[in-house]
Amino acid sequence: MMKIDKSAIVFWVSLIGGVASILGLMISLASPGDWQTKHIAVSSAAYILFLIGIELYILIERGRLVRKHDSALREATSERDSALREVERVRAYRANYEPLHAISHAFRDSFSVRFGQDVKKVEFETQDSEFCLKVLEIVSVVFSRLTGTTCATCIKAYIPSHEVMVTIGRDNVSKAERYEVLVTRVQDNTAWMHIVRDQQTHFFSNNLRLLAAANAYKNDRSDWGKFYMSTIVWPIRKVGTQASPFHLFGVLCVDSKVPDAFDEKGCFPVGSAVVDMIYPYLSRIDPESIWKNFDPNLGRGEQGSLPKAGAA
Repeated sequence: MMKIDKSAIVFWVSLIGGVASILGLMISLASPGDWQTKHIAVSSAAYILFLIGIELYILIERGRLVRKHDSALREATSERDSALREVERVRAYRANYEPLHAISHAFRDSFSVRFGQDVKKVEFETQDSEFCLKVLEIVSVVFSRLTGTTCATCIKAYIPSHEVMVTIGRDNVSKAERYEVLVTRVQDNTAWMHIVRDQQTHFFSNNLRLLAAANAYKNDRSDWGKFYMSTIVWPIRKVGTQASPFHLFGVLCVDSKVPDAFDEKGCFPVGSAVVDMIYPYLSRIDPESIWKNFDPNLGRGEQGSLPKAGAA
């Protein structure tokens, strides 16, 4: 449907009326000077002045609308240009993530091949816990900046003899906020199954509640929705080659209370670079020492049937 310009209609109607009034004024002035002719002349002059006022108002109003439109257009153009610059900035960051990941990936594999997998494992000690905390604090800051939300981070060690994940480190902010379930069965968590059983590169969801409603997400912690709605989980591992076998130490978890917090394409290589860099250090730790020293009085999930710490 064609849009009608009301101001244009008023303009042309006024113009036609004004022309008619001018003709009437000229005729009345050329005619004999009786009172009717003078009355017509005065009325025509008044109407002409009225029309001049209307036209001036229309011109002023249209000028204001044009300026307003131009200002809105400039503002929209500025916002568009700003958004385009932001997109280019994000693309530039992504372009740098991949080389960073490649470097750390090469470091991880070269370290493992150079020193082999037969190096004697060491027990998990306080200095290892401090190392994890330093890493997690940095990772928490990085992802909080990337997402614009407060992100929680933790490292969990995989204990293959009992098929469980044990939390060995968490950033200070989330540690103070939530009580910790320190050990959970792999089979009771969709993310762990995704990493351990399916050996995927990561587990990602920007809406865990929606995933759970579709029976596609399982978490043994009944109140998980209080603490995270979005999450990314990376395996801390080395992919198997002819030179050295596959090895999984555990997982790095980053989560947020806000849905749609993570840009998967942008965030995935950042976390991948982190796990590749910390793998050579953590891979030297004997996971059974973590399990052996686990305090049986601390939280162990909500299933009530997890194996006791130190059990054979």
